[in-house]
Amino acid sequence: MSSPSVRLDGPKLFSVRMHATAADGMHISGAEGIFPGSAVDEVVRYYTERAMSHSRGTPAKTSITVEALKQPPVLLRSLRVRTLDSSNQVESEHAIRTLLERIGVSRRAIAAAFKVLRSSSAMRGAALVCSKGGCRLEKDRSRGVRASWLGISSRARATLIRKLAPYSIATDTVLEALTLATKVAAAPGVVAELCVSDDPDYTTGYLATKALGYLRLPFIKPRGDFSGGRVIFLKKGADPSSTMSWLEQTPVIMNTTGKVGGPMPIRHIAVL
Repeated sequence: MSSPSVRLDGPKLFSVRMHATAADGMHISGAEGIFPGSAVDEVVRYYTERAMSHSRGTPAKTSITVEALKQPPVLLRSLRVRTLDSSNQVESEHAIRTLLERIGVSRRAIAAAFKVLRSSSAMRGAALVCSKGGCRLEKDRSRGVRASWLGISSRARATLIRKLAPYSIATDTVLEALTLATKVAAAPGVVAELCVSDDPDYTTGYLATKALGYLRLPFIKPRGDFSGGRVIFLKKGADPSSTMSWLEQTPVIMNTTGKVGGPMPIRHIAVL
């Protein structure tokens, strides 16, 4: 079963959010989208099946929240998609450090980010890190900041599948990550987002910025590694509360699409 999508010209819209945890509270799975009321039953079934079959294990608790949108969603264009043609973790991490330093993220902040990403304790949300000082800015470090209230239109989904298919990446995982990254990049104060999935079977991460787009990073961790997380770098002096409000409360729908490119030789990061 593939993830349903939303028609912008349809009836009242609902946010459907799923969160699954183990008995000790460890994060197992999460998913969400914005859908018309007629699709909610199908989405709930899909999210339930997804939680119960996750590679991190069978959850002890799965919560699904259905909530009507109280305001019209902001419409966004998806970030440009590219994949780094790296062959190992060293090359991917080198690209991350090179690109982040180029856009003004300090080495201290990059080190703080990798500390989060390599932690064995997965956060439900993302860490907010000052791009200069490297300090954590979110109120609750165990919970982090959760980007929520986001979806993709039926037309944008179909277009992206057509664009992604030639590169064999037209999957729910890529579509959902791109939707999330597009919302994060549009948030006030955001410089960049760095993500490594905590799924032990998924070893491709991403680095995303408005200018760079959504850059997929293969071999970002060894297969079987349960560590992972997301880090959002904020501009020096940015108001974390404004960023958090946008990420957690403002509904957005990705309704138009950006360019999609094939594998990019690692030497090309010098001219990005």
